[in-house]
Amino acid sequence: MAGFCLLLPTASAQKYLFPGSPQSKQKQEKSQQEAVREELKRIHGDRDALKEEPWTYKPKYSENTSRTDSTATEKKVAGTPATTVPSAQTEQVGSTVESTVESAVEMQIADILGTEAAPQQIDSVAEDTFVLDVPETIDLALLLPIKSTGTPSANFLDYYSGALMAVRDLGNSGLKINLNIYDTADAGARITDNGLAEADVIIGPVSAEDISKTLARCPAGKFIVSPIEPKAAGLAETCCVIQVPAPATAQIDELVKWLKEDTTPLDTVILLEDEMAVDQRSEARYLVSRMQEAGLPYITLKEPRFNDIDFTKGEVRIVVASERDSFLCSAVNSIGKLGLNKGNVTLYSTSRTRSMEGINAESMFNAHCHMTSNYFVDYCDPQTRQFVLAYRALFQNEPSSFSFHGYDSVRFFAAMCAKYGRQWHKKIQEESWRGMQTDFMFIESGKVGMANSAIRRIVYNPDLSTTLK
Repeated sequence: MAGFCLLLPTASAQKYLFPGSPQSKQKQEKSQQEAVREELKRIHGDRDALKEEPWTYKPKYSENTSRTDSTATEKKVAGTPATTVPSAQTEQVGSTVESTVESAVEMQIADILGTEAAPQQIDSVAEDTFVLDVPETIDLALLLPIKSTGTPSANFLDYYSGALMAVRDLGNSGLKINLNIYDTADAGARITDNGLAEADVIIGPVSAEDISKTLARCPAGKFIVSPIEPKAAGLAETCCVIQVPAPATAQIDELVKWLKEDTTPLDTVILLEDEMAVDQRSEARYLVSRMQEAGLPYITLKEPRFNDIDFTKGEVRIVVASERDSFLCSAVNSIGKLGLNKGNVTLYSTSRTRSMEGINAESMFNAHCHMTSNYFVDYCDPQTRQFVLAYRALFQNEPSSFSFHGYDSVRFFAAMCAKYGRQWHKKIQEESWRGMQTDFMFIESGKVGMANSAIRRIVYNPDLSTTLK
């Protein structure tokens, strides 16, 4: 997976236009068109350059765009010079207006994003035009049910602590962030409508109900990051929601893909199917359907009894299709004993198995479990060890899963805003990043919002160690 590179702004935070894929032919209001026209004329120092250019400016959202539309004031990032058009090009404006304007825009884009300038057409800017509007200071709103007026929530305090660590590290790299924490469990401490409008990045609330209520108060086109609740994934289909936890189906997709990659012609694939669970539970049914679509030959068993299986050739690879705790526990423990006795056994499972009670921990290692998961911390990683030591020093406590999740989420989305400006959500599908516990990768789905599709592969080794693939 490609790493996410934080690119700090190197030019004044003006508005530069990036053509997107054509999706709509709606006309934009004349005032916005003229404002952007004047901005381009000002940037390039030639008020006649665009008189005959038949271009239009069509942002995706036409209402409540005060932070990103053409009326926003120019801001300059402290300590960085503004990018200017080279004098040699300026002298040629009178004779080659069209080519000079185009090349000047491309050179400024290259300066900011660190890419080579390439010819692009600016005469037909689509509805989803991306505007680079990098704030000097990123306003990040964190909406969590801290329960500060009662017994505080340990999990969300840990999440907040991880977020603070991320802001500290980004600040040390030169990025300015104004972090505002709002306690959604306290009606008197909740974020105002103005606060929502002014925030460049909004992470939270947590519950699907609270996210829906907050969306109703947000300006049109403002995205909310759903940090934890898997049930909020449905909102991403029709609302401006970015879902961080990948759905269970993404784990299953990755699991079947992994199984297919590993399987050789000599191997035996077994689908251990719980008929009761398949009839009643969607995830088990989905796993069965994905196994059928994979094109792998496999044997179906209804109970964890492997007397008729030939273990003398290849690897025996087992997948369990069930959501009943009793069936899963029995199956995993039986497969663990089988792996201990036979050796050439591999269990493929989602992270649901790891969280269940009643499973012997050694069974996962004996079964050489290959697990797909949204979250996993590799404590052997140098960055992780450094984070743990710093966290202990600051908070006199061990970081929890929530601590890592808060760090990764804040770091990724704040870095996106630093690189792409206030409309960072339009570029999120171009970036992927591996955090300490959570990976981020968003794929075009045709929905209004987006859901994370990054899944980690974890291997349980016979020596009681785990490996992150």
